[in-house]
Amino acid sequence: MIRDPSTRSSVRASWEVRHSRNVAVGNCNVATFVGGFNQSGVRDLCFNVILVSAYSVLEEVLQALRDEAVFPCKSSKLVALLAASTSGLPWHDWPRIEEGRNKRNQSVHDRA
Repeated sequence: MIRDPSTRSSVRASWEVRHSRNVAVGNCNVATFVGGFNQSGVRDLCFNVILVSAYSVLEEVLQALRDEAVFPCKSSKLVALLAASTSGLPWHDWPRIEEGRNKRNQSVHDRA
């Protein structure tokens, strides 16, 4: 858990903003299935917005935990933070975390 109350509050606020936006995007995603409107591109876009938002908050949390010396890491990049965090955090389903990060990267970096 993030010890610094100010940082914890900031991350919580980030999650609440993203969560409320993700609910709206999720509703958009559900709407693509209603009434025969079946556009896979729209569903993919909705899913990717939610995925990117979630990993953005995860990155903020990992940076805060790194700053509090929960684990050492010189980088602020998500891939490095995730790798370094395995020494100090009890991840429960690491393959899924990596799978999500890879899907996030595909949605953000591989689209031209």
